[in-house]
Amino acid sequence: IKQNASLIQLACEDRIALFHVSLFSGTKVEQLMPPSLKAVLESPDIYKVGVAVKGDFKRLEKYLDIRAQGVFELSRLHNLVEWYEVEPSKVSNRLVNLASQVLQHLQLPLYKGEQLVDDLETTSSVRESDWSLPLNLQQIHYAAADAYAGFRLYHMLEWKRTRMRPTPPPVALCDFDNKPTPRAKEPRKRVKKSKDVADIVVNSLVDVAEEQ
Repeated sequence: IKQNASLIQLACEDRIALFHVSLFSGTKVEQLMPPSLKAVLESPDIYKVGVAVKGDFKRLEKYLDIRAQGVFELSRLHNLVEWYEVEPSKVSNRLVNLASQVLQHLQLPLYKGEQLVDDLETTSSVRESDWSLPLNLQQIHYAAADAYAGFRLYHMLEWKRTRMRPTPPPVALCDFDNKPTPRAKEPRKRVKKSKDVADIVVNSLVDVAEEQ
């Protein structure tokens, strides 16, 4: 289990959490998965956003028995914002890497763990490192930045979507892939303002140790 689901990252408005599963004591699922973390990952009311996030959660389901809900693929929202007004036929579920999306929508570079060209002797590729071992500072920065970038990116993309005219409907969760998307019920009375999405969205990414 620990070699296949080494690290889980979550981020919200003012917190970034790294759950280093490979260093937890025990070998069974019930020993490695805290009930509170499991509740967050399986809650349909908390969005878990990321790029290629379905693959991450398939791995969590296989090795940690997580039945995730609220899974959201950022690439789909990016493609909607990118093409809906100019060429709707190009709106698709095609994956777009996180660094490219962050650069385009947040105007910021995202360090993706590559070896630094000006310091080749003392740096290495973080993505190719062993995530089952205690994390070094470079790995911590990479993992934390990746999670928080996804959180911020979601809000920027949603802001752009809501300002498009005509405004396209929200992107469906991955939960409904190959299933009919539930229709929103028309309220009979005035509805109270919903909770700010910033309070209920987290980013999730599973890093897997390189196979030897």
